[in-house]
Amino acid sequence: MQFGSRFKRNILLNFLIASVPDAIVIVAISLWLKSGWLGLIFGYIALQIAFFILWAVRSLWGWLIYTIIEKKSLTNQFYEYLLANKMPNPENYTESPERYFEEVANNKDLDTELRIKASAALGEYATLRSLGMIQKLMSTSIAMEDALERYRLHILESKN
Repeated sequence: MQFGSRFKRNILLNFLIASVPDAIVIVAISLWLKSGWLGLIFGYIALQIAFFILWAVRSLWGWLIYTIIEKKSLTNQFYEYLLANKMPNPENYTESPERYFEEVANNKDLDTELRIKASAALGEYATLRSLGMIQKLMSTSIAMEDALERYRLHILESKN
């Protein structure tokens, strides 16, 4: 069970714990440079800005690699998964891949094995979300959207 209040407490606690190494480094540098409280404050802010820039560069690089190389491969893998498991045809409008798998998992008219596979896919989405891997969750959803669209077209073409 998940509680919003626990989640908020964990964010604050994680922030405080993650700040300890930064604070130790900044205090050591501040003492070495004899820069006082002002140096300590500016040093901490500068370190956080440096971390943000590093995150932004890594993030942009990751999205570039994903767009150029990984997206097509991941979409093909998801498409092959949908074909191999003979998943039901997605509706013309589906809110998200998660919603599609939720509908499959909750559809009591479908085979139990198929529903279990859909539940496993939902578990993968929940795992990415709970680990805070939001960009990985986004890239996975984008690739799955393309795979579901391609799968829907495949089913419609095979009916004709």
